[in-house]
Amino acid sequence: MSDKSTDTTQARLDGTVPSTRVGHCRKDETDVYIGRADGGDGHLLNTPIGERGWLGNPHPKDDHGRAECIELFREDFEDDQEFRAAVRQLEGDRLG
Repeated sequence: MSDKSTDTTQARLDGTVPSTRVGHCRKDETDVYIGRADGGDGHLLNTPIGERGWLGNPHPKDDHGRAECIELFREDFEDDQEFRAAVRQLEGDRLG
């Protein structure tokens, strides 16, 4: 795990911070789909930012186990400045 730490909180003009919420993509109203696309083949490493699947974790839980899958995704996230900037733009959205 990396020791990198960046404050990505962006306040609105009135000083409040928008609340980002996470729900279930099929059960809750959401703004942005955050899973894999194309039957699991579309994900962070092969999908252009903004297209369905761009937020999907490319590391299958069945191959790596849950904890390692999350850690590998975290490393991908920390290494990709463009991806991190795009994720910051989702602040205040409903993700699912």
